[in-house]
Amino acid sequence: MNRGVFLPCGMFFRLGLLTVLLCCVAGCTRPGDVVWEFNTGDWISSSPAVADGLVYVGSKEPNRLYCRDAFTGKAVWEFRTRDYIDSSPAVADGLLYFGTQERDRRIYCLDAETGVKVWEYQTGDFVYSSPAVADGLVYVGSNDGKVYCLDSGSGALVWDYETAAGIIASPAVAGGRVYIGSTDGSLYCLDAADGSAAWRFVSAGGIRSSAAVSQGRVYVGCTQGTMYCIDAEKGIACWRFVTEQSVNSSPAVAGGRVYVGSSDSRVYCLDGITGRELWRFETDSWVFSSPALSGGSVYIGSGGGNIYCINAESGEQVWVYTTGGNVYASCAVSDGHVYAASHDNTLYCLKGAAGDAGSWPMFRARPARTGTSGEMPQRNSGTQL
Repeated sequence: MNRGVFLPCGMFFRLGLLTVLLCCVAGCTRPGDVVWEFNTGDWISSSPAVADGLVYVGSKEPNRLYCRDAFTGKAVWEFRTRDYIDSSPAVADGLLYFGTQERDRRIYCLDAETGVKVWEYQTGDFVYSSPAVADGLVYVGSNDGKVYCLDSGSGALVWDYETAAGIIASPAVAGGRVYIGSTDGSLYCLDAADGSAAWRFVSAGGIRSSAAVSQGRVYVGCTQGTMYCIDAEKGIACWRFVTEQSVNSSPAVAGGRVYVGSSDSRVYCLDGITGRELWRFETDSWVFSSPALSGGSVYIGSGGGNIYCINAESGEQVWVYTTGGNVYASCAVSDGHVYAASHDNTLYCLKGAAGDAGSWPMFRARPARTGTSGEMPQRNSGTQL
C-alpha cells in the first residue's frame, strides 16, 4: 500500500503513484505560467477562439487557420488560404467562420471539427472584421465599406449595407439588430433581418472598436480617444468618456461595469450607467487588445508584449506574462486557461487566475515587467449628455 504523500499545502492524502505524479505536475503550474505554446512561423493578430476542447487562430505567413487541442496544444488540422488572416474566428453549431486579407478578400466557413471547407464568399476588399453568428445568419464587415449578411449554412448573400468607408470593427447582434462601426466615424444600427438602417450615430473619429451591447445600451470607442454609451433603441448618446489617445480596443461589459483599453497605455473601468471612472490600470504600452472577462479577472494584452491579469473589482495586477512581440489580439478564456497570441509568432496557453473556471468569452515564463495598478483618480468622469 502506498504511503501518505506530503503535499506543499500541508495536507496528507493517500494516493496512488499515478495520482501523486499528476498532482506534482499540476502544482508546478501557477497562475500566469505557460501550459503550452505553439509557434506558427509568423505573427498573429487574430484573436483565438475556443470551443468544444479546440482552439482556433489565424496567422500571417503561411496564410493558415490552425486548430489545436485546447488542453495539449497538439495539432488537429490546419486550413490554408490565399492571404493572411487577421479576422478572429467565430464558432457556432459546429461551423467556423473567419475572413482574410486583400489578396483573398473572402469569408470562409469550415467544418469546425475537420477543417473541411463548407463554403466561401468573396467581398470587395480585405476582411479584418470578425463574424458574428445569430439565428442562422452570419454578419461581418469588409474594408470595401459594406456590412454583409450571409446564410450560415450556404454562404448565400441575404443582404448588404454600404457605409462611407472601410469597416475594421466586428458586428454585435442583439434584439434583432446589428450594431457596427465604420472608419467613416459612424456607428450603424441595422435591422438584422433585412439590413435596413434604424439609426446612425456620428462619433468624433473613425470607429475601429467593436460595440458591446448590454441592458439597452451600446458601448463603443473611437480613434479620437472617446468612449461612448449610446441608447440602443434611439441612437442617442447617454454619456462619453475621454481618454488621452485613440480607443481601438473593444469594450467588455459585466456587473454594471465597462472595461476598455486605450492607446494611452491604460485599461479603464467605468460605471456603465454614468461613465464615471472607477479605476485605471497603467500598462507598458498602447492597448489595442480587448478585455476578456472571467471569474473576477480581466485579461488583456499590450503593445509592449505583456499579457495582464487584472482584478476586475480593484484594478490591481494579479500577474503578468511577457511575450516576445506586440500583442494586438484579445485573449480567450476557457476551463481555467487563457489563450493569447503575440507578434512573436506564438499562440500561448497560460494558467488562469486561481479559481477561474473560464466563462468567456509550463514551465517557462519570460521575465515580466510590472504595470502600475489600482489607481483611483478623481479627475475624470464620464460626461452626461
